Amino acid sequence: MRKDLLNLKAEYNISSEGIMDTNDVVSVGKWVRSLQGREDSPVILFKDQNIYDEDLYPGLKAEDFLLVIMNSCQREILNFYGNDTICLDFTHGMNAYGLDLAAILVLDDKREGFPAAFILSNRQDSKALSLAFVAIKEHVRISPKVMMMDDTESFPNAWRTVFGAPEKRLVRMACGQKLEKKYFKLN
Repeated sequence: MRKDLLNLKAEYNISSEGIMDTNDVVSVGKWVRSLQGREDSPVILFKDQNIYDEDLYPGLKAEDFLLVIMNSCQREILNFYGNDTICLDFTHGMNAYGLDLAAILVLDDKREGFPAAFILSNRQDSKALSLAFVAIKEHVRISPKVMMMDDTESFPNAWRTVFGAPEKRLVRMACGQKLEKKYFKLN
């Protein structure tokens, strides 16, 4: 395990403390810039805060943040398994910066979820997700039969806009926190 961490540290130019700046947002920007131009960069889209470019990031404001990460292994797995089942899931409110993490998962041959891409953003709407999905689509050719996702409209709308509708069905799942809240309201 330690050897793996040391290899990752060396491969992605992470300082000995693992921090490139005391400000986390600045640190992420520095990390992304250190990966730019590298063939093996896992960053496939980055829109930093205080950047406004309607041509590059249509519909996003200067204060918006969008980071899409998918390494070569994730790309291969998504291409291989992405025509079966895709799961899209948001994790909300886990940091002090107002950023949410979306994970795109595929089911592998053991029918276990494998994280194929990550989207970190302050927005969960169709515009931000569409930009993220376009970046992902530039790297993979997939047409899933089944989709599972949070009970929000932004995911399916953005997915359909970029990838088209799933072949067979669309399964919408309520997230655990929402199910828990509904349960406690009933009891």
